[in-house]
Amino acid sequence: LGGQDIPPDLRQRLDRYFAYATDIAMKNWSRQNTMEVISKSLQYDLQTQLVGKWLRKFDFLDCLPQRHIGRIGQITDTIFCAPGDALFSEGDAAHEMLIVARGFVLEIRDLGSTETVRAGVEHRSSGDTLGENCLFIREVRDTTAIASTHCELLSVRRDKFQAQC
Repeated sequence: LGGQDIPPDLRQRLDRYFAYATDIAMKNWSRQNTMEVISKSLQYDLQTQLVGKWLRKFDFLDCLPQRHIGRIGQITDTIFCAPGDALFSEGDAAHEMLIVARGFVLEIRDLGSTETVRAGVEHRSSGDTLGENCLFIREVRDTTAIASTHCELLSVRRDKFQAQC
């Protein structure tokens, strides 16, 4: 794009996006490479530390012994999203709880009323969860979730969670 005639505001937005994407890629690469070369016990301890602080915020998990928090930390995946990415839609099968680690997510609920007042919108930010009930029961999503900024989310899948219990 160097020789292209791109307006300064668009170039600035592209530069910010690429800087953000590079930062995320390097952090993810570094974390992944670190996890590949350290022992299983260090992986466990590191994952417990990194993810455990989020998991301890929830009353239903806070009562668990540290070893169980560590096991849940081991099955937690990280998801990166860009603004406008749909995380899930109303009516989708719910198979994972999402924890917002960084960024903002809009959760939209169709209220089924008139055309002008149709949806309820909730803003989710760092530490908030989406779909924690699905860890225990099979259900469908009753909302749609869309990333409103660049987001880092932690995902805990029901099948992996229940295998730990």
